[in-house]
Amino acid sequence: MMIFGCSMLCLLQLLSNRVSAQWTSDRMLAATGSTIPFPGTDKEFKNVHWGFSDSSRNLLITEVYGGNIIIYEKYKNRIKVDISVGSFQLKDVGKADSGHYKMTVDLDPQRIRILTLEVIDPLSTPSISCENHPENHTAVLNCTVQRGRATFILWSREGVVLPVSPRQFLSDGNVTFTIWNAEKSDSGYYTCSVGKPSQSNQHHLPAGHRGS
Repeated sequence: MMIFGCSMLCLLQLLSNRVSAQWTSDRMLAATGSTIPFPGTDKEFKNVHWGFSDSSRNLLITEVYGGNIIIYEKYKNRIKVDISVGSFQLKDVGKADSGHYKMTVDLDPQRIRILTLEVIDPLSTPSISCENHPENHTAVLNCTVQRGRATFILWSREGVVLPVSPRQFLSDGNVTFTIWNAEKSDSGYYTCSVGKPSQSNQHHLPAGHRGS
C-alpha cells in the first residue's frame, strides 16, 4: 500500500488587515471593519458638502461651513471631520458603505469630486486538507478559506505552477487539486495561493505565510 505524504505551504490573502484601503484614480478598495480617510479640498472654501449614493439610496453625510460642522443622522458616531479642509474619516466600514461619495465645494460644479468605494471581506489564511485513497493511489488536496471569498486560487509545487502532467487536474474552481496514480515522485511541498482582484487591473498579489 502506498502512503502519500503531503507537505504544504499556505499563502495569506491579497487584502490583509494591515492594509485597510488603496486609492486608485478616485476608486478605493477597502476591507470590512477598517477606517477610511476621505480627502477634502486644497483651496479656500465657504462650504463643503458630502453625500453618499448607491443603486437604492441617497444619503447626506456632513457639511462644513463658517467654522461649523453638521453630521447627519446616519453618520453620527461614525465619522470624524477635519474642519480646516472638509475631509473626514469613516470608521468600521461594511459592505453597505460601498457606493459613490460626492464632495461639492461652494456649490461650484467645477469643484465636485466623486469617489467610489468598494468594501470587501478580507480573506482568512487558507488551509489545505489532504485525502489519500490507497485503493487507486489517488491524493486529493483542498484549499479553503474560512472568511471571505477567494476569486483567485493557484496551486504550485516548489515554484512550479500545477498541474504539470495528465495525472493531475483541478476542479471546483481550482479549490481541489487531484493527483491520480500518485507516485513517490509526487511527494513534496505544495502551495495554495488565494487572492482577490486588485481594482480594475485585476492583479493578484498574495503575501507569503508559512503553515502546515
